[in-house]
Amino acid sequence: VEEVLGVGAVKKDEVAGSGGKKGGQDEEGDEDMADAHLLADDGPGVTNIDLRPKYMTPMEVEAMMKELWAKEWHLLSYVFGPGTGGGEYGGAVHAGKAGYVPGPAARPGGGPEAKGGYRMFFLRTLPVAPNKFRPPSKVGEEMFEHPQNVNLGKILTACLDMANDGPVKLPETAAGTTPGTGPDLAALRAAHLGRMVGNWLKLQDAVAALMDSTLAENNAGGGQGIRQALEKKEGLFRKNMMGKRVNFAARSVISPDPYIGCGEIGIPPYFAKRLCFPEPVTPWNVERLRASVLRGPHALNGAVAVEDEYGRLVSLATLDRTRVEGLAKTLLANSTDAKTTGAGKAGGAAGGGAHKQELPKLRPNKIVYRHLQDGDLMLTNRQPTLHKPGLMAHRARVLKGEKTIRMHYANCSTFNADFDGDEINLHLPQDQLGRAEGYTIVHADQQFIVPTDGKPIRGLIQDHVVAGVLLCCRDTWLSRDQYTQLVYLACAEWRARGAGGGDREGPVLEPPAMLKPRTLWAGRQVVSSVLTYYTRGLPPLTFEVGGKVPADYWGRTGEHHMLFHKGYFVSGTVDKAAFGKFGLVHAVQELYGNTAAGRLLSAFSRLFTAYLQWHGFTCGFDDLLLVAAAE
Repeated sequence: VEEVLGVGAVKKDEVAGSGGKKGGQDEEGDEDMADAHLLADDGPGVTNIDLRPKYMTPMEVEAMMKELWAKEWHLLSYVFGPGTGGGEYGGAVHAGKAGYVPGPAARPGGGPEAKGGYRMFFLRTLPVAPNKFRPPSKVGEEMFEHPQNVNLGKILTACLDMANDGPVKLPETAAGTTPGTGPDLAALRAAHLGRMVGNWLKLQDAVAALMDSTLAENNAGGGQGIRQALEKKEGLFRKNMMGKRVNFAARSVISPDPYIGCGEIGIPPYFAKRLCFPEPVTPWNVERLRASVLRGPHALNGAVAVEDEYGRLVSLATLDRTRVEGLAKTLLANSTDAKTTGAGKAGGAAGGGAHKQELPKLRPNKIVYRHLQDGDLMLTNRQPTLHKPGLMAHRARVLKGEKTIRMHYANCSTFNADFDGDEINLHLPQDQLGRAEGYTIVHADQQFIVPTDGKPIRGLIQDHVVAGVLLCCRDTWLSRDQYTQLVYLACAEWRARGAGGGDREGPVLEPPAMLKPRTLWAGRQVVSSVLTYYTRGLPPLTFEVGGKVPADYWGRTGEHHMLFHKGYFVSGTVDKAAFGKFGLVHAVQELYGNTAAGRLLSAFSRLFTAYLQWHGFTCGFDDLLLVAAAE
């Protein structure tokens, strides 16, 4: 560096000049030009500090970082992670090589090789993407360079300027002049140093513009950096990669539907007829798949193609009705090839007439690419995916006449979604292994709590909370017809064929709470019947939690505590606290599992929606005005 800059032979008094200020010299021999005006001698013990910003070269910063790592390498290896030390450029460089075994430096607090971890902050070689990924753009008849090429060109220009501006050469003595009376050597070296520092700053600015355009001080015409090309909605991940050019996927606006299950997703017929699943033909599903083939590609629950045992794909859209019927009849044909050899026949005749038959020669089954059906598994995702439950699995339910994707309210918190135009992505897994993972570990009912702190993230809001409070008030009484109808709406899961079916055993009805003058049931008895139905065969629930409504709002009776005793709802209301942390649904999840909590949420959603339609609830502008006394 001294040879390039030409400052190795500069004396202190030459740098200080006539002002009497002294510059410093580090142990490398580099002159610290900026220190010449930092300190001034105004007398014994008097020092004035110049607070103007000082430019530090990367070599100075690297020297300081090297000393810091030499003393605090053990702590810094934990702060900045493993693999930052060892070798010429740190152990992380070799991590991708075949046969590389990480040494002690590749572990936090590793060996002394980790002292070289400071090198990760300094860039010595700049990787350049191939020309294929930096194509020129054409606007009209003019060609424009790729924005990255502009920044790369600035980097090359700055490097060439630094290389061409070599060490300071002594000027030749002009004819007729006395040696020493020519141009001032110190001035030449100072000018040369200024040019080198300027080129160095240009190089750093160009590299910063290539990486992150917001860090560059002068980025006129340089375009966006690599960071800007990746982040935000206009970046490569969200604009080009996520949900784009993906087979067996769909994307549309979401709408609320309180009558589907929390673990279900409503699919429009437009998507159901275009998303297909390859299902192998077996003796157990041949009749169902044969019916799908006969329906064809243009009817719901149909099929789009059939793959034969030789791997040939036959599209049903190009076949006439006769060929489609013939193909449907031969779905299970030629799946096995059993032959009886002549030796087997002879041996059988000699041994008592028993024929020996070879094992059947198995052939691959035919595969029917059927339409999406009720009960199929769909992976749902809403961007941005900020946590693990941002990708969940739902059972599909094809809703006729719909144009948008229908989703339950309980999933809004998980996806951070509302219904003001939000869109959601759907992906249909194409193998049984992916479906098995979706039905178990990835299913929406299994994402009841957040992995970070264990708090529940699913629950019912707004209208359901209002209906829960109204239904569970002490003065809410129901006739037998009303009571049985509400229990039926909550416990009869509205699932179509293929989505799990229903239960043969119905709910157990409770005896009336009032006999005279009329036979009536309390509103909270509906909640008891629903909870008993979904936890039948299990130990009953005894549970108590405080409510959201203050105690003085209820008067002397006191309904601010929810109390369950052996499965019976004794007192309290189903308010917002019942769906939150340590509430009723959280207790069911802790005691009976995620599936029971998901089914209970779906039941409460149907129950409270139906009751609110019966009872009625309005909230208008008059409810927001202060009464005369309050004014």
